Amino acid sequence: MGTIAQDSKTKMIFLCSPHIPVGRVWTEEELKRLGEICIWNNVLIVSDEIHSDL
Repeated sequence: MGTIAQDSKTKMIFLCSPHIPVGRVWTEEELKRLGEICIWNNVLIVSDEIHSDL
């Protein structure tokens, strides 16, 4: 997440939840922090949650 704040060229990130291929699920706290960082840096989040019901 720190890379977003360091790289002013970042305009969009793709977030997979659960993470493919390991199945890691992001915590609510992590998602809130990521959202704050993206808001501060004007970065769009595209969230891929196709496997969220597994």
